[in-house]
Amino acid sequence: AAQEAVDTYRELARARHDAFLPDLAMSLNNLGNMLSALGRREEALTAAQEAVRALEPFFRALPNAFAPWMRTMLGGYLARAQDAGQAPSDDLIAPILAALETLGGQVWMTGADPALFADLKGRADLLQVVAGSVKR
Repeated sequence: AAQEAVDTYRELARARHDAFLPDLAMSLNNLGNMLSALGRREEALTAAQEAVRALEPFFRALPNAFAPWMRTMLGGYLARAQDAGQAPSDDLIAPILAALETLGGQVWMTGADPALFADLKGRADLLQVVAGSVKR
């Protein structure tokens, strides 16, 4: 069912990416979670990374509106990277983390715990360090 949702939203996003790309991103995030639960870590990581990439332009354009979604997608991506034993893409996450940090005091308006940003940043930093030591 999760793959069918991705396929459906992917097709809709081809026709109207402005209307359906955020839904595709959420479906990809859900697919990543399901694949992870099945032990298909590489596929889960690919889906989670695609989810973040799909949502990124919307988050950059309207950060307050898409911050809750992006935190969800980024958290999923970081978890899938950890599951797969891979470092998250710094090129992908650095600008997102910077934008979330810039939102700072506005985070409470989105209904999220302000400590969530610190948790995401800490997890990303830790994964970078661990992956760096494994590659040596």
